[in-house]
Amino acid sequence: MNQHHYFIALSLPEHVKNQLHTKVNVLQERYDFKKWVHKEDFHITLAFLGASDEQKWQNCMEKVAEQLKDYSAFPLRLTHFGVFGHHDKPRIFWCGPQYEECLYTLQTKVSEACKQSGYILDTKPFNPHITIARKYNNEMNFTEEHLKECNDIIEEGISFEACRISLFETHMDKVPKYQELQTIYI
Repeated sequence: MNQHHYFIALSLPEHVKNQLHTKVNVLQERYDFKKWVHKEDFHITLAFLGASDEQKWQNCMEKVAEQLKDYSAFPLRLTHFGVFGHHDKPRIFWCGPQYEECLYTLQTKVSEACKQSGYILDTKPFNPHITIARKYNNEMNFTEEHLKECNDIIEEGISFEACRISLFETHMDKVPKYQELQTIYI
């Protein structure tokens, strides 16, 4: 039985991963999180598929390609950091893009293809982000002032062309832990 999990994500260009990693290194010296994400694992999840067999995810990626055949690359800019979970003890520390309608449309098209392929997706509203770190690990609370300091580091933003949609397989026992299996260029 296949225990690997799969997801479809917007892949980041290498130069974006490097720029973001440089900024994260500064933050890593200032803030205590139990786990910092490896730069090669930076991505924006569009749909989490969970456990799946190869035939099902291949069929899904064919449907994604069909949904995106007339879709074009678009500009995206990473502009801010945020947290999920309790604000004083965040569960997830993330970097997010400036609002771009094209990204939401892209996610909707990918989700539709996944549902047509029989996947049951999370029903929470799409909140595009790149997970940077997990589980704040300090007795002193993480504050709004800390978040402001983080956002000052990315003030100018990191811009790129969003053009690569990829299927990833998760390997919990490896670093980096996500393996890119298939890619669609838009």
